[in-house]
Amino acid sequence: MRELLLKNLETGKTETIVSGSELVIAKETNMICVASAAEECKVVLQEGSRLTFVLFATEGWEGNQKITFEFAGRNSELQCLGLIVGTGKSTFQFETISRHLTTNTKASYRIRAAMFDRSAVDYRGNLIITKPAQMTDTYLSHDTLLLSDYARARTIPALEIEADDVKAGHAATIGKVDDELMFYLLSRGIEPKEAEQMLINSFFESQLALIPDEEIREGLTKAIIKALPLPSFDHAESPAH
Repeated sequence: MRELLLKNLETGKTETIVSGSELVIAKETNMICVASAAEECKVVLQEGSRLTFVLFATEGWEGNQKITFEFAGRNSELQCLGLIVGTGKSTFQFETISRHLTTNTKASYRIRAAMFDRSAVDYRGNLIITKPAQMTDTYLSHDTLLLSDYARARTIPALEIEADDVKAGHAATIGKVDDELMFYLLSRGIEPKEAEQMLINSFFESQLALIPDEEIREGLTKAIIKALPLPSFDHAESPAH
């Protein structure tokens, strides 16, 4: 079992908890939680609570892992951010379950992955809005940057909506590094490793900007750079036109 970092954004108090157990976000609190793997767990949000849940993963795991978020209290809000750097043959297979049980809850799931070598990410996002959960506002996105011809990505959004006054959307993109932009950076004398860092940092920048704690945000920015493998592309020639 791994540990999760939990921090109260109002008091600054931090604690570590063991993943796999149920985590309750108390009424009217504003918390941030950082996980290093998608291990089975359940998070319950009580009335008026706010949670930023950050999954930062650089090592894969076996099998499919589920993270369940249950919105038990009105006016509860979740921001779930995924930052994944895959290398080697690492596999990141996981799903989030967003279960809305009451009125006026909000949830956004924004997953970003930079995949190298033969790594793979497989994400399923479940949005479950029960009949009492009117005025629910949910959104799910999964954006992947493939940095190898052998890296893979898959996204499966699943919506179960019983209420009629809701907002629910999803989006997914898969792309590669712009060869012309990379060549431009290299032609300006930027070292390959630095150029790659710049492009990947740019890819994760909007995600990192959503983290409401400066210390955690800066720590994750450095951790992303540290997780990057040495560049393997060929810089000898300009990209073909």
